[in-house]
Formats: sequence, structure tokens, C-alpha cells
Amino acid sequence: MKTVPLLPHRLKWLGLMLTAFGLLIGSAAMYLDVRPQWLAVETHPEMPFMNTQNLIDEIALSLILIGLMVVAYSRERIEDEFVANIRLQSLLWSFAVYYAIVLISVWIFFDDAFWSVMIYHLFMPLLFYVVLFRLNYWRKMKN
Repeated sequence: MKTVPLLPHRLKWLGLMLTAFGLLIGSAAMYLDVRPQWLAVETHPEMPFMNTQNLIDEIALSLILIGLMVVAYSRERIEDEFVANIRLQSLLWSFAVYYAIVLISVWIFFDDAFWSVMIYHLFMPLLFYVVLFRLNYWRKMKN
């Protein structure tokens, strides 16, 4: 069976640190309204409602996504067909859970609340995959 190319195992900690840092600054920006002035850029001077943008949101989301991708695509210490099967099952279930939550969100949240929830939906599939993979891997290695 052809193996999927994965990142080295040692990069998993880097991915966890990037994710944690992205969640920290993203939470500070979203809930505490932390917006460093040096990250403010002028985007569309001809449009008065879009003339300045602070890049803290983009940086936080990029760190979260890159970190989760590094964690998701890093090898395990022992990477064999059993682990590949766990990866596949986790991927399938994570997307099923994700789209079920998206479907529920469409009917529960409206207007601005919907767009706020969609921010979380940007990194949910990767987060669900990582959590389900870790749980399945831990459970099956324990037995």
C-alpha cells in the first residue's frame, strides 16, 4: 500500500505551540478587543467602511490553521497501516460531525451571530480531526 507523505514526528510540538499561541491572541482580539496599532493597515481608501484593517485576526487564524495542519499531518512514532486506518476513520467522522454542526448552525444562528459562528467553522474540521484521531489512537493503543 502506498503511504501518505507526512511531516516528521518532532514537528508536532511546534504545531501545538502555534495553535496555542494563535488561540491566545485570537481570543484576546475577539473577547478583549486587543488590536495593536502597529498591525493596522489601510486597505481600501476609496471605500469609507473598509479603509483600515487590523491584521491581528488574520495572524491569529493563520497560526491556528497552520498549527492544526502541522499537528494533523505529523507522523506518529510508529506509523503503520493500523495508524493509517485510525487516521481514515477519524477523518470521516470529523467531517460528518463538522457538517452536522454546520447544518444545525444554519438553522440556529442568524445575521451577525451567524457570521461570528462561521469564524469558528474555519478551523473546526481540523480541530475535530485532531481530537478524534488522538482519542481513537489513545483508545486503540490502550487495548
